[in-house]
Amino acid sequence: MSIAFLPDKKEDAVRFFLQNMKYTIMSFQELKSITRLFCVDLASGEKRKILRKPKQVDESTIQTDT
Repeated sequence: MSIAFLPDKKEDAVRFFLQNMKYTIMSFQELKSITRLFCVDLASGEKRKILRKPKQVDESTIQTDT
């Protein structure tokens, strides 16, 4: 399989490719290997959205009322 895209449209190309995949990406490592093919680094929020994973909250930084 060959993928052709314009260099200035590589972000759009990787998003289109990910949206039209026939299987679900299960890990950040798998997503990174796919985006590396396009020489694109997605924002962490976009990666979580693609993987459908919620943002992890650091419990140590949460201020509580006592």
